[in-house]
Amino acid sequence: VSKNTKLSTLNCSGNVLKKLDIKNNVLGELYCQKNKITTLVIGNSPRLLKAYNYGGKLVDGVMQYGYWQMFPVLDFGYLYVDPSVKILENEIMPTGIKLNKTSATMYYGNEMTLTATVSPADATDPTVTWSSSNPDIATVANGKVKAKNKGGETTITAKTVNGLTATCKITVYADNNPANIFADIKYGTWQYNAAKAVYDKGYMTGKGNLNGRVLFSPDTDMTRSQFVVSLYSMDGKPAVTYEQRFSDVKSGDWYASAVTWAVKNGITAGNKNGTFGVNGKATREQIALMFYKYAVYKGYDVSIKASTNLDGFTDASKVDSWAVEAIKWAVERGIISGKGNATDGYRIAPTSSATRIECAAMMNKFSEVYSGAKLGEEDLEDPIALPMEEVEDLPVPSDEIEDIIDDEDTEDEDVIDDEDNTDEENSEDAADDENDSEELPDEEENPKE
Repeated sequence: VSKNTKLSTLNCSGNVLKKLDIKNNVLGELYCQKNKITTLVIGNSPRLLKAYNYGGKLVDGVMQYGYWQMFPVLDFGYLYVDPSVKILENEIMPTGIKLNKTSATMYYGNEMTLTATVSPADATDPTVTWSSSNPDIATVANGKVKAKNKGGETTITAKTVNGLTATCKITVYADNNPANIFADIKYGTWQYNAAKAVYDKGYMTGKGNLNGRVLFSPDTDMTRSQFVVSLYSMDGKPAVTYEQRFSDVKSGDWYASAVTWAVKNGITAGNKNGTFGVNGKATREQIALMFYKYAVYKGYDVSIKASTNLDGFTDASKVDSWAVEAIKWAVERGIISGKGNATDGYRIAPTSSATRIECAAMMNKFSEVYSGAKLGEEDLEDPIALPMEEVEDLPVPSDEIEDIIDDEDTEDEDVIDDEDNTDEENSEDAADDENDSEELPDEEENPKE
Protein backbone atom coordinates (compact mmCIF):
# COMPACT_ATOMS: atom_id res chain seq x y z
CA VAL A 1 0.00 0.00 0.00
CA SER A 2 1.42 3.39 -0.98
CA LYS A 3 3.08 5.33 1.83
CA ASN A 4 1.18 8.00 3.75
CA THR A 5 -2.20 6.87 2.39
CA LYS A 6 -5.27 8.02 4.32
CA LEU A 7 -8.18 5.66 3.81
CA SER A 8 -11.28 5.14 5.89
CA THR A 9 -11.57 1.54 4.64
CA LEU A 10 -9.32 -0.81 2.68
CA ASN A 11 -11.05 -4.05 1.67
CA CYS A 12 -8.71 -6.72 0.30
CA SER A 13 -10.93 -9.67 1.11
CA GLY A 14 -11.26 -12.60 -1.27
CA ASN A 15 -8.07 -11.94 -3.25
CA VAL A 16 -4.87 -13.96 -3.62
CA LEU A 17 -2.50 -11.59 -1.84
CA LYS A 18 0.58 -13.35 -0.51
CA LYS A 19 2.00 -10.37 1.34
CA LEU A 20 0.66 -7.02 2.52
CA ASP A 21 2.78 -4.15 3.82
CA ILE A 22 0.82 -1.25 5.30
CA LYS A 23 3.54 0.63 7.19
CA ASN A 24 3.24 4.42 7.31
CA ASN A 25 -0.44 4.49 6.37
CA VAL A 26 -3.55 5.71 8.12
CA LEU A 27 -6.48 3.32 7.80
CA GLY A 28 -9.85 3.32 9.43
CA GLU A 29 -10.64 -0.32 8.76
CA LEU A 30 -8.67 -3.05 6.98
CA TYR A 31 -10.28 -6.25 5.70
CA CYS A 32 -8.05 -8.97 4.24
CA GLN A 33 -9.81 -12.25 4.98
CA LYS A 34 -9.76 -15.15 2.53
CA ASN A 35 -6.39 -14.31 1.04
CA LYS A 36 -3.11 -16.17 0.89
CA ILE A 37 -1.39 -13.67 3.16
CA THR A 38 1.06 -15.31 5.53
CA THR A 39 2.68 -12.12 6.78
CA LEU A 40 1.22 -8.70 7.52
CA VAL A 41 3.69 -5.87 8.09
CA ILE A 42 2.00 -3.09 10.04
CA GLY A 43 4.82 -0.86 11.27
CA ASN A 44 6.33 0.14 14.59
CA SER A 45 4.90 -1.09 17.89
CA PRO A 46 3.99 2.34 19.37
CA ARG A 47 1.00 2.31 17.07
CA LEU A 48 -0.29 -0.79 18.85
CA LEU A 49 -0.54 0.57 22.34
CA LYS A 50 -3.60 -1.49 23.03
CA ALA A 51 -5.08 -4.42 21.13
CA TYR A 52 -8.44 -5.81 21.99
CA ASN A 53 -9.19 -9.19 20.52
CA TYR A 54 -12.92 -9.60 20.08
CA GLY A 55 -14.02 -13.22 19.86
CA GLY A 56 -10.52 -14.62 19.29
CA LYS A 57 -7.10 -14.74 20.82
CA LEU A 58 -3.57 -13.64 20.03
CA VAL A 59 -0.83 -16.25 20.43
CA ASP A 60 2.82 -15.24 19.91
CA GLY A 61 1.90 -12.47 17.52
CA VAL A 62 -0.26 -14.77 15.39
CA MET A 63 -3.91 -13.92 14.88
CA GLN A 64 -5.77 -17.15 15.44
CA TYR A 65 -9.25 -15.89 14.55
CA GLY A 66 -11.54 -12.94 15.00
CA TYR A 67 -10.38 -9.35 14.59
CA TRP A 68 -8.38 -6.72 16.42
CA GLN A 69 -9.52 -3.32 17.49
CA MET A 70 -6.73 -0.81 17.96
CA PHE A 71 -6.72 1.89 20.67
CA PRO A 72 -5.73 4.59 20.24
CA VAL A 73 -6.75 4.54 16.58
CA LEU A 74 -3.49 5.72 15.04
CA ASP A 75 -3.39 3.50 11.98
CA PHE A 76 -6.46 1.25 12.13
CA GLY A 77 -9.90 1.30 13.48
CA TYR A 78 -10.45 -2.41 12.87
CA LEU A 79 -8.19 -5.09 11.44
CA TYR A 80 -9.73 -8.24 9.98
CA VAL A 81 -7.37 -11.09 9.04
CA ASP A 82 -7.55 -14.83 8.48
CA PRO A 83 -6.38 -17.20 11.20
CA SER A 84 -2.64 -17.89 11.39
CA VAL A 85 -1.57 -14.65 9.69
CA LYS A 86 1.72 -13.57 11.23
CA ILE A 87 1.71 -9.95 12.39
CA LEU A 88 5.05 -8.13 12.17
CA GLU A 89 6.05 -4.71 13.30
CA ASN A 90 8.65 -4.58 10.51
CA GLU A 91 9.69 -6.90 7.68
CA ILE A 92 12.79 -9.09 8.15
CA MET A 93 14.88 -9.01 4.99
CA PRO A 94 17.35 -11.75 3.94
CA THR A 95 20.97 -11.03 4.83
CA GLY A 96 22.58 -13.95 3.04
CA ILE A 97 22.11 -16.97 0.77
CA LYS A 98 24.16 -20.13 0.22
CA LEU A 99 23.95 -23.15 -2.11
CA ASN A 100 24.81 -26.68 -1.08
CA LYS A 101 27.29 -26.82 -4.01
CA THR A 102 29.50 -24.23 -5.67
CA SER A 103 30.48 -26.46 -8.61
CA ALA A 104 29.32 -29.74 -10.13
CA THR A 105 29.91 -32.04 -13.12
CA MET A 106 26.99 -33.47 -15.08
CA TYR A 107 26.41 -35.59 -18.20
CA TYR A 108 23.87 -35.36 -21.02
CA GLY A 109 20.31 -35.81 -19.75
CA ASN A 110 21.25 -36.06 -16.05
CA GLU A 111 19.49 -34.10 -13.33
CA MET A 112 20.56 -32.83 -9.93
CA THR A 113 19.00 -30.63 -7.25
CA LEU A 114 20.62 -27.59 -5.70
CA THR A 115 19.44 -26.42 -2.29
CA ALA A 116 19.45 -22.75 -1.31
CA THR A 117 19.61 -21.66 2.33
CA VAL A 118 18.46 -18.11 3.09
CA SER A 119 19.49 -16.37 6.27
CA PRO A 120 18.23 -15.41 8.73
CA ALA A 121 15.95 -18.41 9.09
CA ASP A 122 13.03 -16.18 10.02
CA ALA A 123 13.32 -13.90 6.99
CA THR A 124 9.88 -12.58 6.14
CA ASP A 125 10.13 -13.71 2.52
CA PRO A 126 12.73 -16.43 1.88
CA THR A 127 11.66 -16.87 -1.76
CA VAL A 128 14.50 -17.70 -4.19
CA THR A 129 14.48 -17.30 -7.97
CA TRP A 130 16.72 -19.45 -10.18
CA SER A 131 18.46 -18.82 -13.51
CA SER A 132 21.05 -20.39 -15.82
CA SER A 133 23.61 -18.27 -17.66
CA ASN A 134 23.49 -20.71 -20.59
CA PRO A 135 20.22 -22.67 -20.86
CA ASP A 136 21.62 -24.51 -23.91
CA ILE A 137 24.02 -26.26 -21.53
CA ALA A 138 21.74 -26.76 -18.53
CA THR A 139 18.38 -25.46 -17.34
CA VAL A 140 17.15 -24.90 -13.80
CA ALA A 141 13.69 -24.73 -12.24
CA ASN A 142 13.12 -24.49 -8.48
CA GLY A 143 16.66 -25.71 -7.90
CA LYS A 144 16.40 -28.75 -10.19
CA VAL A 145 19.19 -28.63 -12.78
CA LYS A 146 18.94 -30.62 -16.02
CA ALA A 147 21.91 -31.11 -18.37
CA LYS A 148 21.06 -30.55 -22.03
CA ASN A 149 22.57 -32.29 -25.07
CA LYS A 150 25.46 -29.88 -25.41
CA GLY A 151 28.77 -29.95 -23.62
CA GLY A 152 30.09 -26.83 -21.92
CA GLU A 153 29.76 -24.71 -18.84
CA THR A 154 27.01 -22.63 -17.29
CA THR A 155 26.47 -20.82 -14.01
CA ILE A 156 23.35 -21.46 -11.95
CA THR A 157 22.30 -18.46 -9.84
CA ALA A 158 19.93 -18.36 -6.87
CA LYS A 159 18.62 -14.89 -5.98
CA THR A 160 16.72 -13.58 -2.93
CA VAL A 161 13.88 -11.06 -3.01
CA ASN A 162 16.32 -8.27 -2.16
CA GLY A 163 18.93 -9.24 -4.77
CA LEU A 164 21.44 -11.34 -2.82
CA THR A 165 22.89 -14.17 -4.92
CA ALA A 166 24.73 -17.48 -4.68
CA THR A 167 26.13 -19.39 -7.68
CA CYS A 168 27.13 -22.88 -8.76
CA LYS A 169 29.32 -23.56 -11.81
CA ILE A 170 28.00 -26.53 -13.83
CA THR A 171 30.22 -28.41 -16.30
CA VAL A 172 28.37 -30.71 -18.71
CA TYR A 173 29.98 -33.52 -20.71
CA ALA A 174 28.45 -35.87 -23.27
CA ASP A 175 29.50 -38.88 -21.21
CA ASN A 176 32.15 -40.07 -18.77
CA ASN A 177 33.90 -42.49 -21.15
CA PRO A 178 37.68 -41.98 -20.74
CA ALA A 179 38.21 -42.90 -24.39
CA ASN A 180 36.06 -39.99 -25.57
CA ILE A 181 38.16 -37.07 -26.82
CA PHE A 182 35.09 -34.83 -27.21
CA ALA A 183 33.22 -33.08 -24.41
CA ASP A 184 30.05 -32.57 -26.43
CA ILE A 185 29.63 -35.75 -28.52
CA LYS A 186 28.77 -39.15 -27.10
CA TYR A 187 31.28 -41.91 -27.70
CA GLY A 188 30.26 -44.70 -30.08
CA THR A 189 27.73 -42.69 -32.10
CA TRP A 190 27.85 -41.87 -35.81
CA GLN A 191 28.41 -38.25 -34.83
CA TYR A 192 31.49 -39.28 -32.86
CA ASN A 193 32.79 -41.33 -35.77
CA ALA A 194 32.35 -38.48 -38.24
CA ALA A 195 33.81 -35.82 -35.96
CA LYS A 196 36.84 -37.86 -34.91
CA ALA A 197 37.60 -38.79 -38.52
CA VAL A 198 37.87 -35.20 -39.73
CA TYR A 199 39.47 -34.07 -36.47
CA ASP A 200 42.22 -36.69 -36.66
CA LYS A 201 42.97 -35.70 -40.25
CA GLY A 202 43.03 -32.01 -39.38
CA TYR A 203 40.21 -31.14 -41.75
CA MET A 204 38.22 -29.63 -38.88
CA THR A 205 39.31 -28.58 -35.40
CA GLY A 206 37.48 -28.01 -32.16
CA LYS A 207 35.98 -24.78 -30.93
CA GLY A 208 37.69 -24.91 -27.60
CA ASN A 209 38.79 -27.14 -24.78
CA LEU A 210 36.82 -28.21 -21.73
CA ASN A 211 39.16 -29.56 -19.08
CA GLY A 212 41.21 -31.54 -21.59
CA ARG A 213 38.33 -32.63 -23.83
CA VAL A 214 37.63 -31.05 -27.22
CA LEU A 215 34.50 -28.96 -27.76
CA PHE A 216 33.53 -29.81 -31.32
CA SER A 217 30.24 -27.82 -31.29
CA PRO A 218 28.47 -30.33 -33.54
CA ASP A 219 25.23 -28.36 -33.81
CA THR A 220 26.83 -25.05 -34.79
CA ASP A 221 26.14 -23.94 -38.36
CA MET A 222 29.04 -24.00 -40.80
CA THR A 223 30.02 -20.73 -42.45
CA ARG A 224 31.30 -20.22 -46.00
CA SER A 225 34.82 -19.47 -44.88
CA GLN A 226 34.91 -22.44 -42.52
CA PHE A 227 33.79 -24.90 -45.17
CA VAL A 228 36.29 -23.54 -47.71
CA VAL A 229 39.05 -24.01 -45.13
CA SER A 230 37.96 -27.62 -44.58
CA LEU A 231 38.22 -28.36 -48.31
CA TYR A 232 41.58 -26.58 -48.43
CA SER A 233 42.75 -28.80 -45.57
CA MET A 234 41.52 -31.91 -47.42
CA ASP A 235 43.73 -30.86 -50.31
CA GLY A 236 46.77 -30.65 -48.06
CA LYS A 237 46.85 -26.85 -47.86
CA PRO A 238 48.92 -26.20 -50.97
CA ALA A 239 50.94 -22.99 -51.04
CA VAL A 240 49.15 -20.02 -52.58
CA THR A 241 49.90 -16.34 -53.04
CA TYR A 242 47.29 -14.08 -51.51
CA GLU A 243 45.42 -11.78 -53.85
CA GLN A 244 43.06 -9.01 -52.74
CA ARG A 245 39.74 -10.05 -54.27
CA PHE A 246 37.14 -9.40 -51.60
CA SER A 247 36.59 -6.59 -49.13
CA ASP A 248 36.06 -9.03 -46.25
CA VAL A 249 39.14 -11.19 -46.87
CA LYS A 250 42.37 -9.54 -45.74
CA SER A 251 45.91 -10.83 -45.93
CA GLY A 252 46.64 -12.72 -42.72
CA ASP A 253 43.05 -13.71 -42.03
CA TRP A 254 42.89 -17.36 -40.97
CA TYR A 255 40.78 -18.17 -44.03
CA ALA A 256 42.65 -15.95 -46.55
CA SER A 257 44.78 -18.72 -48.11
CA ALA A 258 41.82 -21.09 -48.33
CA VAL A 259 39.62 -18.50 -50.05
CA THR A 260 42.43 -17.63 -52.47
CA TRP A 261 42.97 -21.33 -53.25
CA ALA A 262 39.24 -22.01 -53.73
CA VAL A 263 38.67 -19.07 -56.06
CA LYS A 264 41.79 -19.72 -58.16
CA ASN A 265 40.76 -23.32 -58.68
CA GLY A 266 37.14 -22.57 -59.53
CA ILE A 267 35.71 -24.22 -56.43
CA THR A 268 33.79 -21.18 -55.32
CA ALA A 269 33.31 -17.49 -56.04
CA GLY A 270 32.40 -14.38 -54.14
CA ASN A 271 29.25 -12.34 -53.80
CA LYS A 272 28.19 -9.85 -56.41
CA ASN A 273 28.59 -7.04 -53.89
CA GLY A 274 32.36 -7.56 -53.80
CA THR A 275 32.48 -9.64 -50.62
CA PHE A 276 33.12 -13.32 -50.10
CA GLY A 277 30.59 -13.60 -47.29
CA VAL A 278 33.01 -15.18 -44.85
CA ASN A 279 30.46 -15.33 -42.04
CA GLY A 280 27.48 -16.27 -44.17
CA LYS A 281 26.04 -19.67 -43.40
CA ALA A 282 26.74 -22.16 -46.15
CA THR A 283 23.57 -23.80 -47.44
CA ARG A 284 23.12 -27.41 -48.48
CA GLU A 285 23.05 -26.65 -52.21
CA GLN A 286 26.11 -24.41 -51.87
CA ILE A 287 28.02 -27.15 -50.08
CA ALA A 288 26.99 -29.68 -52.71
CA LEU A 289 28.31 -27.36 -55.42
CA MET A 290 31.62 -26.83 -53.64
CA PHE A 291 32.07 -30.56 -53.17
CA TYR A 292 31.23 -31.09 -56.83
CA LYS A 293 33.70 -28.47 -58.04
CA TYR A 294 36.35 -29.80 -55.69
CA ALA A 295 35.89 -33.25 -57.23
CA VAL A 296 36.26 -31.70 -60.71
CA TYR A 297 39.42 -29.89 -59.56
CA LYS A 298 40.84 -33.19 -58.28
CA GLY A 299 40.02 -34.94 -61.55
CA TYR A 300 37.50 -37.33 -60.03
CA ASP A 301 34.66 -38.87 -61.98
CA VAL A 302 31.61 -36.64 -61.61
CA SER A 303 29.47 -38.21 -64.30
CA ILE A 304 25.77 -38.59 -63.51
CA LYS A 305 23.60 -41.44 -64.68
CA ALA A 306 20.80 -40.48 -67.05
CA SER A 307 18.34 -42.13 -64.69
CA THR A 308 19.34 -39.96 -61.72
CA ASN A 309 16.69 -37.40 -60.78
CA LEU A 310 15.34 -35.59 -57.77
CA ASP A 311 11.76 -36.79 -58.08
CA GLY A 312 11.91 -38.56 -54.74
CA PHE A 313 12.25 -35.27 -52.85
CA THR A 314 9.24 -33.14 -52.01
CA ASP A 315 11.12 -29.87 -52.46
CA ALA A 316 13.11 -30.65 -55.61
CA SER A 317 11.64 -27.58 -57.30
CA LYS A 318 13.29 -25.35 -54.71
CA VAL A 319 16.81 -26.25 -55.84
CA ASP A 320 18.37 -23.34 -57.73
CA SER A 321 19.18 -24.04 -61.36
CA TRP A 322 22.90 -23.51 -60.82
CA ALA A 323 22.92 -26.26 -58.17
CA VAL A 324 20.77 -28.95 -59.82
CA GLU A 325 23.65 -30.87 -61.40
CA ALA A 326 25.70 -30.78 -58.21
CA ILE A 327 22.72 -31.92 -56.10
CA LYS A 328 22.06 -34.84 -58.46
CA TRP A 329 25.73 -35.83 -58.27
CA ALA A 330 25.73 -35.59 -54.45
CA VAL A 331 22.49 -37.58 -54.14
CA GLU A 332 23.68 -40.30 -56.55
CA ARG A 333 26.84 -40.79 -54.49
CA GLY A 334 25.12 -40.64 -51.11
CA ILE A 335 26.82 -37.44 -50.00
CA ILE A 336 23.37 -35.94 -49.60
CA SER A 337 20.50 -38.24 -48.73
CA GLY A 338 17.74 -35.86 -47.71
CA LYS A 339 15.93 -34.77 -44.59
CA GLY A 340 12.68 -36.12 -43.25
CA ASN A 341 11.19 -39.60 -43.10
CA ALA A 342 9.35 -42.13 -45.23
CA THR A 343 5.97 -41.10 -43.84
CA ASP A 344 6.18 -37.37 -44.46
CA GLY A 345 8.62 -37.55 -47.35
CA TYR A 346 12.24 -36.58 -47.81
CA ARG A 347 13.51 -33.09 -48.56
CA ILE A 348 16.73 -31.78 -50.00
CA ALA A 349 16.32 -28.58 -47.97
CA PRO A 350 18.61 -26.76 -50.44
CA THR A 351 18.58 -23.40 -48.70
CA SER A 352 18.87 -24.73 -45.14
CA SER A 353 22.13 -24.34 -43.29
CA ALA A 354 24.39 -27.27 -42.45
CA THR A 355 25.88 -27.96 -39.03
CA ARG A 356 29.48 -28.87 -38.29
CA ILE A 357 28.60 -32.51 -37.66
CA GLU A 358 26.62 -32.73 -40.91
CA CYS A 359 29.57 -31.32 -42.84
CA ALA A 360 31.90 -33.75 -41.09
CA ALA A 361 29.66 -36.66 -42.12
CA MET A 362 29.59 -35.43 -45.73
CA MET A 363 33.37 -35.09 -45.83
CA ASN A 364 33.63 -38.64 -44.54
CA LYS A 365 31.23 -39.86 -47.24
CA PHE A 366 33.05 -37.91 -49.94
CA SER A 367 36.33 -39.53 -48.91
CA GLU A 368 34.69 -42.93 -48.89
CA VAL A 369 33.34 -42.44 -52.42
CA TYR A 370 36.61 -41.30 -53.93
CA SER A 371 39.17 -43.19 -51.89
CA GLY A 372 37.31 -46.42 -51.15
CA ALA A 373 37.65 -46.02 -47.40
CA LYS A 374 36.27 -43.83 -44.67
CA LEU A 375 38.48 -41.29 -42.98
CA GLY A 376 38.22 -42.89 -39.56
CA GLU A 377 39.37 -46.27 -38.35
CA GLU A 378 36.25 -47.00 -36.32
CA ASP A 379 33.87 -49.38 -38.02
CA LEU A 380 30.77 -47.58 -36.84
CA GLU A 381 27.46 -47.42 -38.63
CA ASP A 382 27.40 -45.13 -41.63
CA PRO A 383 25.89 -41.82 -40.51
CA ILE A 384 24.23 -41.33 -43.88
CA ALA A 385 21.92 -44.21 -43.12
CA LEU A 386 20.86 -42.89 -39.74
CA PRO A 387 17.72 -40.75 -39.44
CA MET A 388 18.11 -37.34 -37.87
CA GLU A 389 15.46 -35.02 -36.56
CA GLU A 390 13.73 -33.30 -39.40
CA VAL A 391 14.70 -29.70 -39.94
CA GLU A 392 12.19 -27.33 -41.46
CA ASP A 393 13.08 -25.53 -44.67
CA LEU A 394 14.31 -22.01 -44.21
CA PRO A 395 12.20 -19.80 -46.46
CA VAL A 396 14.44 -17.66 -48.64
CA PRO A 397 13.07 -14.96 -50.94
CA SER A 398 13.68 -15.91 -54.54
CA ASP A 399 15.04 -12.48 -55.33
CA GLU A 400 17.77 -12.99 -52.76
CA ILE A 401 19.01 -16.38 -53.96
CA GLU A 402 20.63 -15.87 -57.28
CA ASP A 403 23.32 -18.40 -57.36
CA ILE A 404 25.25 -17.85 -54.23
CA ILE A 405 24.73 -17.96 -50.54
CA ASP A 406 22.63 -16.62 -47.81
CA ASP A 407 24.94 -14.55 -45.64
CA GLU A 408 23.93 -14.48 -42.05
CA ASP A 409 25.81 -13.76 -38.86
CA THR A 410 27.31 -16.75 -37.11
CA GLU A 411 28.46 -16.43 -33.57
CA ASP A 412 30.13 -19.81 -33.37
CA GLU A 413 32.36 -19.40 -36.34
CA ASP A 414 35.38 -21.30 -35.19
CA VAL A 415 34.83 -24.36 -37.24
CA ILE A 416 37.66 -25.45 -39.40
CA ASP A 417 41.34 -25.81 -38.91
CA ASP A 418 43.32 -23.20 -40.78
CA GLU A 419 46.88 -23.32 -41.95
CA ASP A 420 47.75 -20.06 -40.28
CA ASN A 421 46.06 -20.13 -36.93
CA THR A 422 43.61 -22.63 -35.49
CA ASP A 423 42.79 -20.23 -32.67
CA GLU A 424 41.83 -17.52 -35.12
CA GLU A 425 38.61 -19.31 -35.86
CA ASN A 426 37.15 -17.83 -32.73
CA SER A 427 37.76 -14.30 -33.97
CA GLU A 428 35.22 -14.12 -36.80
CA ASP A 429 33.48 -10.90 -35.96
CA ALA A 430 32.76 -9.60 -39.43
CA ALA A 431 29.18 -8.89 -40.32
CA ASP A 432 27.49 -11.31 -42.67
CA ASP A 433 26.85 -10.27 -46.23
CA GLU A 434 23.55 -10.23 -48.01
CA ASN A 435 22.24 -13.24 -49.85
CA ASP A 436 23.07 -12.15 -53.36
CA SER A 437 26.27 -14.09 -53.79
CA GLU A 438 27.36 -15.71 -56.94
CA GLU A 439 27.71 -19.37 -57.24
CA LEU A 440 28.79 -20.70 -53.88
CA PRO A 441 27.87 -24.16 -52.64
CA ASP A 442 25.08 -24.14 -50.14
CA GLU A 443 25.29 -25.60 -46.70
CA GLU A 444 24.51 -29.24 -46.13
CA GLU A 445 21.81 -29.86 -43.62
CA ASN A 446 21.45 -33.61 -43.46
CA PRO A 447 19.15 -35.40 -41.09
CA LYS A 448 20.55 -38.68 -42.21
CA GLU A 449 24.08 -37.52 -42.58
